Amino acid sequence: MAVAGSLVALPVLAGDAPQLMVDWNRLAPMMASPQEMLQHGSASGVSEPTAPIPWVGAEPRMSLVARDWTGSRGLWGAMTATDELRPARSNRMVVSRLRLAEGLVVPFAQLGVGQWRVDPTVMPSLPREQELAAQGGFGFELTLSSMTSVAAEADWTLLLPTSYGDVIAETHPAFWSACVAMRTRF
Repeated sequence: MAVAGSLVALPVLAGDAPQLMVDWNRLAPMMASPQEMLQHGSASGVSEPTAPIPWVGAEPRMSLVARDWTGSRGLWGAMTATDELRPARSNRMVVSRLRLAEGLVVPFAQLGVGQWRVDPTVMPSLPREQELAAQGGFGFELTLSSMTSVAAEADWTLLLPTSYGDVIAETHPAFWSACVAMRTRF
């Protein structure tokens, strides 16, 4: 809605009906290919020829992310779209991630340690036991434009029972989960 509002101007003169006009100069950058959108111009505003951006990144980068029940915080390095969108409130962990950056597709692998619980907003009737947990995962982030990316992540979580009688840890000690998220910055 905001994009449409920024592209459309409604000039109204006394006695005239509103006319709809589109500012095509503002729309053109959004219609460019991902390669064109990611190329950086010089300080003078004139684009300088640059090497094409590779499809898959090859520059290793580390990051450290703290995930809480309700959100994530980047401690060091870049966060992915799946960090910023926390659809499940089931883990509180510190996650270390190795990414292959500087490409349109950025693959990553990650390891985490912390706590896990059943998400009370999704399953309110299940026990709310908090378990120590370790997590390994992998995924990728795909850059669609300079403002938009899509990320997919798959995680394997291992619950470490802290006492006898932990129902969830004893019956389902390990499981897979997945998340797909899209991020657009204006």
